[in-house]
Amino acid sequence: MRPCCSLWFTSCCVDSSASPEAPSHSQSKDVEILVLRHQLKVLLHGESRDPYPVAAGAGARKRTYRRKRVGGRPPLDPNTRELILRLGRENRTWGCMRIQGEIAKLGIRVSATSIRTLLRLEAGALLREFFAARRAGTDL
Repeated sequence: MRPCCSLWFTSCCVDSSASPEAPSHSQSKDVEILVLRHQLKVLLHGESRDPYPVAAGAGARKRTYRRKRVGGRPPLDPNTRELILRLGRENRTWGCMRIQGEIAKLGIRVSATSIRTLLRLEAGALLREFFAARRAGTDL
């Protein structure tokens, strides 16, 4: 672990002309700025120590965890999903662009690709349900 004497040394030697008994206002501000910069650097750097310490005579443990991927498009609101599916069911001739336009009039921003994907997933589920009923010998 690296000692932190460089920050202490720098803070003591900011203004060598000032007397050590009574630090000036500018010297104390400079020291405060240095300390705040150091704190920011430490916080941005994060924890750098290995979470698996190596015991004497033991080999290093392999890290088997994976980082959670952050990012991507947030999921659609359930109310918006239901609205898209209802518009798709009630208006079979409307495409995803028409549904997007109608939803945009309500002030809801949804991409046409999201609407298309959602409608295709719903159509696939309906087809699976239809074929399962046919295999069972009942009509829907």
